[in-house]
Amino acid sequence: MENNYKRKEDESREHYINRLYSNKIMNNLTNKELCEIINHELGTTWRESYMRGIAKNYSIGYNECLEENHKNNCNDELDKKLRELKIEKKKIQAEKLELNRLDTKEARYKEFYENIKWNIETLPLPDFKTLQINNSNGSYIECFADLHYGADFISENNIYNREECKRRIELLASKTINKINDLNINNLYIVGLADDLQGILRISDVKLNDVATVQCVVEVSRLIASFLNSISKYTNVTYYHTMASNHTQPRYLGTKANAMPYEDMEIIIGNYIKDLLRNNDRVNVILSDKDYISFELEEQSIIAMHGHQIKSVKNVIRDLSQLHRKFYDICFMGHLHGGQSMYVGENNGCTEIKVVPSIVGSDPYSDSLTVGSKSIAKMYKIEKNIGITEEYTFVLN
Repeated sequence: MENNYKRKEDESREHYINRLYSNKIMNNLTNKELCEIINHELGTTWRESYMRGIAKNYSIGYNECLEENHKNNCNDELDKKLRELKIEKKKIQAEKLELNRLDTKEARYKEFYENIKWNIETLPLPDFKTLQINNSNGSYIECFADLHYGADFISENNIYNREECKRRIELLASKTINKINDLNINNLYIVGLADDLQGILRISDVKLNDVATVQCVVEVSRLIASFLNSISKYTNVTYYHTMASNHTQPRYLGTKANAMPYEDMEIIIGNYIKDLLRNNDRVNVILSDKDYISFELEEQSIIAMHGHQIKSVKNVIRDLSQLHRKFYDICFMGHLHGGQSMYVGENNGCTEIKVVPSIVGSDPYSDSLTVGSKSIAKMYKIEKNIGITEEYTFVLN
C-alpha cells in the first residue's frame, strides 16, 4: 500500500478517513476502493456509506472550526495567505488530474494496440523474386486515394461495392507489377491518400454502406496490406499511410468536421496494415502522428495529405510551407476525386501540385454535379533538380 494511503502516527481515525476522501479525485480512486483501503488500514469492516458519513461530518466540523478561528483570530494578511495557499492547492490538484487523464488515455491506446497486435495473423510472405538492377536516374512513386470501401451503389457510369473495390486493387497490383518489370524498379514508394472507408460522415453515407464500418476497417486494412505484400514480391516497397481524412472521422453526437481528430479510423487502418506486414522485410510501412506526412525523395521535399482541410488547392504549397517553416517542392493530395495537376513555382525543380483521382470513381453525388471521373491511380517518376518527369495513369474501371 502506498504511504499516502497509510494512517499517520498523530492522525485520528476521523481525520485519516477525511483526508483520503478529500484526495479521492486526485488519487483517481473510487468510493469502493477507498473503503477497501481504509478497512485494511484500520482493521475494520465498515460499510462505505458509514465511512463517507464520517468524512462528511468531520469536514463540516473542521470547516466550522476554521470559520470560527478566522472570525476570532484572523487578520487581513493571514486571510490573503490562506487564499493564496488554497489557489495553489487547487492548481496542483488540477495539474495532477490532467496528467492522470492524459496518462490513462495513452495507456489505454497502448494496451489496445498491444492486445490486438499479436493476435493479428500476419500475411504469408510471397515467393520473393530477385531485385532488378536499375541504372536509370530518379525514383518512382505511386499514389492512390479515396477507396470509400464499404460503399454500395450504382451510378450513371459506375457500379461499386466491396467486391468491385477488391477487383480494382487487384488490377492495380497487376498493372503496378507490369510497370515494375518494364522499368526495372527495385524501390517503389507508395502513398495512400486516405478516405479508405465510405465511413459514417453523414446519414447518407451510412445508407451507402454495404456492411458495418467496423467490418470495413478490418477488410480494407487486409486489402491494402495484401496489395503491398504482392508487390513486394518484385521490389522493395516503402508505404506512406495518410492518417487523417474526412470520411474516416466518426462524428459522434452531431460533432462537426475535425472536432475529434484523434478518433480517425485511418489511425487504426494504418497500424493494422503495419502489423499485418511486420514479418515482411521488403515492406516498410511509415505512419505519421499528424494529419499529413512529409518526406524527402530525390532531394525533393514532398508533402502528402488527404486534402479535406485545404481551402485553396492552388495555394496549398505556399500556405503549408509558410505554416511549417519549410519549403515543399511537391504536394500529393486526394479528396477531390477528379485529378488535377498544376505548376506553382520553382526551387530545386518544378514546384508542383498533384491531385490524385479516386479509386471509387464517379458516384450518385458526382453525377448530380456532373463532375464524375474514372477510377484511377497514378505513378510518377521524380528526378533530382527537376521534379516529376514521368506520369503513368492506371485506369481501373
